[in-house]
Amino acid sequence: MNYATTDGSGAFTGATPESQGIPSRAITGVIDGIKDAGLDIHSLHVFRNGYLVAGGCAKPYGKKKLRRIYSSAKSVSSLAVLFALQEGLLKLDDPIIRYFPGMLPDKVSDNLAALTVFDMLIMATGMEVDGLEKYLLSKGEIELAGSFFSYEVKNKPGTVFFYNNAVPEILGMLIEKVTGQTYVEYLTPRVFSPLNAYFSVQKTDQGWLDGSTTVSTVLDLAKFTLLYLQGGMWEGRQLLDKGLIKQAVTKQISTEGVTGIDHMFHKKDECGYGMQIWMNRFGGFRLVGAFGQTGMAIPEKNLAVVYTGMETGDIDKLIYENIYLNLDTETADETESAAIDRDSMEKRFLNWSSAPENTAVESEYAAIYNGRRFSVENNTYGITGITFCFQSKKLIIEQGSVVTTLTYGTGGEFAENSKGINTPYNAQVVYGVETDTIYVSAGWIKNTFLFEVRHAADMITDYFEATFNDNEALLFCENTLDRSRVFHGFGDVPEFADEVECFDIEKYTTRRTSKCKMNDPLL
Repeated sequence: MNYATTDGSGAFTGATPESQGIPSRAITGVIDGIKDAGLDIHSLHVFRNGYLVAGGCAKPYGKKKLRRIYSSAKSVSSLAVLFALQEGLLKLDDPIIRYFPGMLPDKVSDNLAALTVFDMLIMATGMEVDGLEKYLLSKGEIELAGSFFSYEVKNKPGTVFFYNNAVPEILGMLIEKVTGQTYVEYLTPRVFSPLNAYFSVQKTDQGWLDGSTTVSTVLDLAKFTLLYLQGGMWEGRQLLDKGLIKQAVTKQISTEGVTGIDHMFHKKDECGYGMQIWMNRFGGFRLVGAFGQTGMAIPEKNLAVVYTGMETGDIDKLIYENIYLNLDTETADETESAAIDRDSMEKRFLNWSSAPENTAVESEYAAIYNGRRFSVENNTYGITGITFCFQSKKLIIEQGSVVTTLTYGTGGEFAENSKGINTPYNAQVVYGVETDTIYVSAGWIKNTFLFEVRHAADMITDYFEATFNDNEALLFCENTLDRSRVFHGFGDVPEFADEVECFDIEKYTTRRTSKCKMNDPLL
């Protein structure tokens, strides 16, 4: 196997796709498929034989910008456990309760007593309740470990898969108990420094690291994926025992019958789960976080595809049909046709944008309604008034006494804003990001003005459509969590429907999309 290499700045060594057995047009097919399906994918990077053969980010996102990686971070805390195993601080068959005295129920059941570190790693605790839910609902008032161990262990540990978001939090606590350091501190000299990678995790009020807040960059997520793909090897150093990595990325338990996770690679027995890592349907494994923060690896092909986004749809099918099935079908690198294909692929990445699709920069309605203020009827965003300044490309949005001016870009470009509007989901302050940059882009489709407000770090987007008719004007509002095709862990949500109740996995609250009237005294 060839291994990934980087220069002093941490940049990957590159090669042409054809030189590594991937036709450039196969990668172009993935980008085109993303656009055709209207998927909200923010980045895509393809690695083969240790080389970065293609990659880029959709505007306004960037490869060096920090962003949440959600449950991809499970592979971070679990990697700390693997290092602790390597250093003899833990054993896979250790009972987990050994390390949490004083946090256990008065009566410890036989099943709870039998729960091991290995069972925790493979999500086979025997519990049938997500232990993080009670903790999140308590807003930190309940000790996470105490609430976790209070749940009934209904099944024999190690026998039944159940995706439990409290597990990596407990594993993180475990590392702190056996090393005296947080798992981020513990991993820094062992992994983060050798990889020249940045990962940051926020602490709870009780002092524990909250893995769900982990932020990193797209390329640092790629480095982590490649470390697993390369069996713990990084630039000539065996950082972690190859056998331990092999266990982590090999199917350890069936996921047949798993509920609540609607994903083409999470449904059937042929997938399965390793140690905090999912298996792929067509071989290999993946680090995967909510909404599509994914590092996919296929060791047999020495292939890795890393992508991020908020609405991933069938991107894995696109990768399979375009890249996987076309591996090593062509070896030509310097032919004229290959050069044309590469040029076409590079232009796709260069022009890739998350801006509203198929929109025009100008409209006859812009001149009619430029500078006009509309009062807005009741809506979930609390917008009470909006002034459309089409000539200067500005929107003045009133939310009660709070007035925000947003500058927008057109033609696939975004304008950068330091402040956004208040939103119904309360956009989170992302740890490690002092100020979340707000990007706005807009365009016209006939008599409808579309504008998108994108939050760079937490990756949520607010979508608005203002439709102007002769006798009325309407405003439609929704956000990423409303329109997402897949709510990781909580099933499907119908798309683009008025008054659709949605379950917010971040805040455990329901919300609705809004379609309301805008009133103009001149109409």
